[in-house]
Parts: sequence; C-alpha cells; structure tokens
Amino acid sequence: MSSRFKIEFGDHRHRRTGYLSNASRYSFILENKEWPSVEHYVCAQSFKGDPLEEDLRCSPSPWHLHFLVRGKRSSCEKDGRIVKKYSKHISQEKHLWYQKSITNKFFQNQRIMGRLLNTGNAILIDVTCSYTGPIL
Repeated sequence: MSSRFKIEFGDHRHRRTGYLSNASRYSFILENKEWPSVEHYVCAQSFKGDPLEEDLRCSPSPWHLHFLVRGKRSSCEKDGRIVKKYSKHISQEKHLWYQKSITNKFFQNQRIMGRLLNTGNAILIDVTCSYTGPIL
C-alpha cells in the first residue's frame, strides 16, 4: 500500500489549493512577455502570430479567454476542425506549453513554490486539466 495521499484541485478561488490551478493569477514572464496565468499563456499559444494572441494575453480573466476565442480558428485547426493526423503533435505541443508556463509560474513566484514543495510526495490531481498534476 502506498502512503501517498492525493490532493485534488481545480478552483482557483479555493483557499488552500487555488494557487495550484492554471487559472490562478500568479503572473510570470515567458518569451519576453508577462502572462497573468497559465491559462492565458496556453490559450494564446494556439493563436501565436495572430493579433488575437495579444488580446488573449491581456484578457481581464481566464474565463474571458473563452469568449474571445469563440468562433475563431486556432493555428492548429484547418477549415474549423483539428486535422486528425496532427492531433498527436498538437497534444505534445500543448503539453509543452503547460510545462513551460507552469514551471515558470512556480519558479518566478517563490511563495507558491514553497507551498508546492510543502505538498511533499502527495499525488496532485487537477480535476480541470490532465496535464497539470503530472507536471507539478
């Protein structure tokens, strides 16, 4: 039997675990730009090089991002639908976006890095995004 305990999180407003959420407002610098949250960065990467990328970066909240991208095609779509033969590549690329942004979020914010380290060997499970827990 494993003695590791699980910490489930997802709501950025939760008093104890909200800092772990990709929507939590702990800004970081990546690619010479300040990003308000991991969600801002990851969403904007789907529109890299498009004017929408900057609008997404400056969005007032992670939830506003979804309104900005509604009906827009990302750089990983063709004719409004994801090209199936590239879906594995897109998944790998998205994982890298999460990994870079989550890593920078914690390394650049020492207070939450300390809280993360205090979780010890707990299994971290993000109920909103399957990429986050393994990265943390």
